Amino acid sequence: AILAAVHQRGDPFVDDQDLEPRLVQQLRNVREACSPGRARGRERVLLGDLMAGMQAYKAWQRQEAMARCSSESWAFADEAEWCAQHYFSLDRLHEIEEMVTQIRDVLEQLGYDDSVPASQRESMRRRRQEKMRHVGTRASRTTYTLQNPAADIERLLGPSRNRDTELFLSWCLAASFTAGILEVRNGSSTEIVKYRPKKGRMHQIVPHLRSRGYTIVHDRPA
Repeated sequence: AILAAVHQRGDPFVDDQDLEPRLVQQLRNVREACSPGRARGRERVLLGDLMAGMQAYKAWQRQEAMARCSSESWAFADEAEWCAQHYFSLDRLHEIEEMVTQIRDVLEQLGYDDSVPASQRESMRRRRQEKMRHVGTRASRTTYTLQNPAADIERLLGPSRNRDTELFLSWCLAASFTAGILEVRNGSSTEIVKYRPKKGRMHQIVPHLRSRGYTIVHDRPA
């Protein structure tokens, strides 16, 4: 649901056009922290807009949940400031959240997944009401004070992230927008997918797909 919402609404990172070079680098570090492939021993980060957007959304949700569960108050101004300091667009995050709720409502009607809990809906309603009270208030220019916002995001996302799973999902997402070298049949549907595997990874893909119930008609290297 989150990936579909990010694809529909766009990723939640701020635009870097008005940022000075130092801040542009911090924004890039935040995006990298949210992206698959950032792990010790890897020479480069594999950026993925949908995956990065999903992880940014999850980091924001976890921060919101932590603030709600703690004794501290997290008013709209606090939420907006936290997002700004971490280079997230609060408006875009709210749009994604609303889309996720709609998608999960449909999935519940179809019997695939539970909808958003009532407590979370109530939290969304209260935050939207507070946001409406700030409509028309001129926002002040953000003064960026955090030295390493990417470290906060990595802490929120946790050390237990499965990078290999994220990378595989990134390959599948990229493949859904292209066509070519691997034909996969599953039930009554047929999909054509294409990806560029890292060196030494090609032999892992076909067994993994077969273990998930897919029938591989043919595959060939690029």
